[in-house]
Amino acid sequence: MKQLFTIATISCSLLCLVGFTACGGETGTTDNTTTVNKTASNGINGLWINTSNGSSMRFKQEGNKITAVYDKPSQKSLDLGFAPGEESIRGTLKGNVITGTTKVRYPEPQKSQCPDKALRWAPFEFFVEQGGAFIKGTWEAQALSSECEILEEANLECLYTKMK
Repeated sequence: MKQLFTIATISCSLLCLVGFTACGGETGTTDNTTTVNKTASNGINGLWINTSNGSSMRFKQEGNKITAVYDKPSQKSLDLGFAPGEESIRGTLKGNVITGTTKVRYPEPQKSQCPDKALRWAPFEFFVEQGGAFIKGTWEAQALSSECEILEEANLECLYTKMK
């Protein structure tokens, strides 16, 4: 019988157990790409807080490229091996949508038992709120068995709010 491990913890630092929560709410794009990109450009650069654990991330936009590095990782993120200055988000902005990959780390025992899967870049889709106050979206989580097989995949929520 296979044992189900916890889902990975990502740069969003959601330590998700077997239950999944799908992203809801503000999805979609706008026809006014220039306005959204201008708002997003002004609103994305800077410090953001992950609402699930309190890690702060420094987002940066260059053209349509978006990156984020840890500023002050939460204790949970530090325990998983994330460090200040470590890149954890790589994406592309189109309109108010950022698509790309985010760094995922598994906790023990997966980290030791599945070293080739203990760190991966998972796809995400985030939506930038028009006023630049929050970024919300989903990332692809995977549940691993004790034999390091992918048992299930699900899209889990992530929410960042802009630091004032």
